[in-house]
Amino acid sequence: MDYFQRTDPWIFLAIARETEGEWVSLEDLIRVADYINHAIPSHEEIEGAVNRFLAAGFVRVDVDKFCLTSAGAALYRRVREKSNNMLKQWEIMAEHIKEIEFEKVDVTWWKLDPDEKEKAYQQYSKKFWGKTRGVENREE
Repeated sequence: MDYFQRTDPWIFLAIARETEGEWVSLEDLIRVADYINHAIPSHEEIEGAVNRFLAAGFVRVDVDKFCLTSAGAALYRRVREKSNNMLKQWEIMAEHIKEIEFEKVDVTWWKLDPDEKEKAYQQYSKKFWGKTRGVENREE
């Protein structure tokens, strides 16, 4: 997996699991990434993965929204056919993209504004913790 990084499948799956042909917001990408890996991806992980998948023709980007291309959707279908388990899908995805030949592209086509990433994280965090606090209050 020379072209792609170890965490790239995580970001791809966060986009793929939400799209179903629709655009995914940065906040939703963060939410699903947290659901998959119980962690928030860094600025570098998001920007790098999106640019590598953009260069490979698997995702489309519109400012801070993401969608799979037909090639990306086909790749996701192949991965999903092998397992419904997200962590297993991560492993399968890593194997699939390792086998694909790409020219290394050092150009960053899409820049993630650090303020936009922080804003999206704060929106997600506020919703997440608001729901969690509601559950805690009901148990008392």
